[in-house]
Amino acid sequence: MEPFTFCPTCGDEFGPYPLMDIYLKGYSCANGHYFYSEIKKVLAVDSAKAQSFPSPKFNGENDGEIIEYWLTNEEARSKLNTQIAVIIRRIHEITKQKKHISKQVNAFTRCTICNNELIKYEQPDIWVVGKKCSQSHEVAERGNAIHFFHSGELVELSAEMSDDLVLWLSKQWLKDKSNKHMKTQLNKEIIGLLDKYKLD
Repeated sequence: MEPFTFCPTCGDEFGPYPLMDIYLKGYSCANGHYFYSEIKKVLAVDSAKAQSFPSPKFNGENDGEIIEYWLTNEEARSKLNTQIAVIIRRIHEITKQKKHISKQVNAFTRCTICNNELIKYEQPDIWVVGKKCSQSHEVAERGNAIHFFHSGELVELSAEMSDDLVLWLSKQWLKDKSNKHMKTQLNKEIIGLLDKYKLD
């Protein structure tokens, strides 16, 4: 049984949601709710190499070409922080494809395995909200994501980033780029993309 069969917002069956990012798998329902899970994770030790990663020279100012390179080239993507990867993909979707997503309130109300309602329950981890369904499927919710064990493996499902969050996070990354730890995560091309989007 798949861990992500039903939309956690409305309970409709999930279908594939094509993403440019080779490290993510997209899910969507007929009611326009969008989510993604990581196929492959990027370790912090690798994403810290993004700043010094030698990417090819691009002709002109083709933002789409730059974004596609960072999200589809295996070597480049292996150096890209997941949050930054989602931000630049959403920038491309918003500016080029005119795909707008509003913030989802209570995105995780139904079990993605059996479609039963998720109810909060008391659990010891203060950093997450524990939820479970009548079939005893338990999830931990934090921010825009849930994670849980499925067939002995930890899986995570994230709600797609809203337009408002993309803009806010773009500004945050640019504001924090003087931080030595944050700075290593940002290649100059990525900084250019975030800066241009922030000003649009």
